[in-house]
Amino acid sequence: MIKKRMNKRAISILIVYVLLITLAIVMSGIVYSWLKFYAQKPFAEASCRDVSLIITDYNCTYFSPFTLNLSIQNKGRFDVDGYIIKINNGTRDYNVKEKGTNLNYVNVKMESGNVSSRLFDYSALVNIAAIEIEAIRGKDKYGRNILCENSVIRQSISC
Repeated sequence: MIKKRMNKRAISILIVYVLLITLAIVMSGIVYSWLKFYAQKPFAEASCRDVSLIITDYNCTYFSPFTLNLSIQNKGRFDVDGYIIKINNGTRDYNVKEKGTNLNYVNVKMESGNVSSRLFDYSALVNIAAIEIEAIRGKDKYGRNILCENSVIRQSISC
């Protein structure tokens, strides 16, 4: 009588592979749910139609302290709650703070047609090649400012 030997080792290897794949999927889900809170944007974004800010005038002081006097007008049909300013020194963009504040955005309510003049300190950069402005309109459910992604303007200036 011939006895057949069954290869039970092949079944146990298959179970090991299934368990390894299941473990990898579960671990990736845990890591994703843990990291998704750290990878969120600091500001919420929305598509704000008919929101438009323009730079009407600017004036630079070239001696210490280096300040930029910037006049911005709301040319859109809706009010804005403020704006973010980034200054480019020719190599990269930097967020600037309004002189005398610690905020990286300007918190000023601007109705349609109004002009806002503010002073900004750019002594860390010394040189300005361009200015980028993005409007803020309201707050989300977490209290973060909502940026208007299609209201970004970029203007070349020389300071």
